Amino acid sequence: MWLLTSSDWRVYPGCDRVYSRIPGSEVAEIYRSCDALLKLTHVEGMFGPPLEMFHCGGTVVTYDVTGHDEYVEHEQNGLVVPVGDKDAAVREVRRLREDSSLLSRLREGALETADRWPDWEEASSQFGRLLDGVNRQPPPENLHTMLSISGAWSVDEMVQRGD
Repeated sequence: MWLLTSSDWRVYPGCDRVYSRIPGSEVAEIYRSCDALLKLTHVEGMFGPPLEMFHCGGTVVTYDVTGHDEYVEHEQNGLVVPVGDKDAAVREVRRLREDSSLLSRLREGALETADRWPDWEEASSQFGRLLDGVNRQPPPENLHTMLSISGAWSVDEMVQRGD
């Protein structure tokens, strides 16, 4: 078992290798060397590591944290267990180790998921088009009131500018 962490550890009990504070540009190389990612965080912002693992040809065992459901499908491209259920996570890792056909099927599903997901160039382009569309919208009639209430502008400043 390997550990990839942002913590400053050189060794960790039960781990054959520890990758500590490595540059993000090296993560994909490590993922490509593995069959599965064990992702057991309790809270997520952007749930990106499993998708990156999918792009690298691996699968994931993860908790059912918010965000996992955007692309991780239990028994299709990964294995999902309830948050905090470490025993279930261990069982699923053992299943992957003991059942090579399950591992192969999940890895294949993960690659299919990754292929359907937009790459950074396309995602950036989509986001740019979204922002452009928002920017073209006329301001709501009550914009001055909303800004005044939020403290972003005072009514006196708006009057001085002729708003």
